[in-house]
Amino acid sequence: EINVAVNQMDQVTQQNAAMVEESTAASRNLAHETEELTELIGFFRVGGIETLPTPKTPSRRRAA
Repeated sequence: EINVAVNQMDQVTQQNAAMVEESTAASRNLAHETEELTELIGFFRVGGIETLPTPKTPSRRRAA
């Protein structure tokens, strides 16, 4: 019974690690899309004043 419980805990730990990796990848993708959207929004005129795109901030090195 102990071996079964340890194996189940190991499986759950591996599943959690996989979900963390997926969440991290999704978060990085969302951050990149947010940067692109912010840049695109910068081209719109708001209240008769043309806004200039904000300079890109140095992006963090993305892990492959």
